[in-house]
Amino acid sequence: MKKFGIGSLFFIFCFCLVSAQEIEISKKVSPLEITVGDLVHYEITATLNNKTQLLSEPQEINWGNFKVLDYKVTKKKLKHSKKLLKIDYTGSFYKTGKETIPTLNLQYREKNELAIYQLPPTSIKIKSILTDKNTKLKDIKPTFKLTLDKIYYFIGFLFVLGLVLLAGGWFYYRQIFQKKKLGQAVMQKTPYQVALEKIKELEKAKLLEAGKIKKFYARLTEIGKEYFATTFALNIQELTTMEINLILTEKTDLQTLKRITNFLTFCDQVKFAKYKPSSEENREMVAKIYEIMERIEKKCL
Repeated sequence: MKKFGIGSLFFIFCFCLVSAQEIEISKKVSPLEITVGDLVHYEITATLNNKTQLLSEPQEINWGNFKVLDYKVTKKKLKHSKKLLKIDYTGSFYKTGKETIPTLNLQYREKNELAIYQLPPTSIKIKSILTDKNTKLKDIKPTFKLTLDKIYYFIGFLFVLGLVLLAGGWFYYRQIFQKKKLGQAVMQKTPYQVALEKIKELEKAKLLEAGKIKKFYARLTEIGKEYFATTFALNIQELTTMEINLILTEKTDLQTLKRITNFLTFCDQVKFAKYKPSSEENREMVAKIYEIMERIEKKCL
């Protein structure tokens, strides 16, 4: 009976030893003394059988006033069907004094049974960033207070600023407008200058040398009519020579009117009566339109 009792006790002792070795969990906390806001590392190291599973998640653990900011999990296979699990939690405290990370209850599954492994509490000392206890934190600069008189000053400032901007904008607009207007006045060409340039371009086209006589005189007539219309402020481009003669009677002297009528009549003969002018007559017609325009310019001045 005694032998059976001793044997039974020995069997129970060996069973408990094996069960105790199924899981080994330790912790490492550093530093144990910090300043408010400094980081604390809480490392849990667990040696487990491959069939043992640690179930506790970081969000399920009661950390007390310890604020977990991040965590890192490391796994490693060991010999004899063992595995190593490391969980490194990083966090901090935001109150001064002595704080405690409470007892951690880690739940794990072993042989289809749930079990809890407890890690003892850890004390942490948190110091203030102020070295002198009598020192108080102060604002960098006084708090701004919005009073009624400051509102009036601000409105007045905006009003004056608006007047200054309005005056500056008006002055700038006037300067730009005057420069633009002056530039247009300087760049704008007179009807006489425009007609001279167009006649010179017509001569450079060498239509007469190419035998395009009608086209030359049609263009020459068009230039002359444009000049007369712009100078005398008349709409005569589509009128006949006789109609132009009647209108210009009140606009110019008799000698100038005769020259204009002779010029337009000669051009009409070439365009419509199939008259073929000589080279000398061609030169005379170009000279005649120059003479008419110069005569009108002198009369206008």
